[in-house]
Amino acid sequence: MRKVDQTTFAPEGNCQSAVLAMLLDLPLESIPNFYDVCGKNPFDWWKAYFQFILEEQGFWFFAFESEHAAARAKHMKGYYEVSGPSSRGVEHAVVYKDGDLYHDPHPSREGLLSIREVRVYYPLEFSRVVT
Repeated sequence: MRKVDQTTFAPEGNCQSAVLAMLLDLPLESIPNFYDVCGKNPFDWWKAYFQFILEEQGFWFFAFESEHAAARAKHMKGYYEVSGPSSRGVEHAVVYKDGDLYHDPHPSREGLLSIREVRVYYPLEFSRVVT
């Protein structure tokens, strides 16, 4: 998997876009920085995110949130997104593989202080899986 680094930083960085570029095998430039699209309104952020993931790319995801997210992240196989607080005082997204940090798109490569959410993306169209 090609590692992608974020190009803009907190508080409106594009770590989420870098993670999606890796997991969906897309160029970073083709993925919006959702803060640029909608600002700081959480409703607008999620709306832009879902529009991109679902409508434009044909993917959906399973999300695990809560105190059990860290345990799930450690026992999962394959590549997936993990998010939580960073040492910089902002929420951050990274890529895990088989239970361990695979790539932190921030130049510090510090990872997360704790895990709040795990997302596993999958295509909605079977032909994307079978080539």
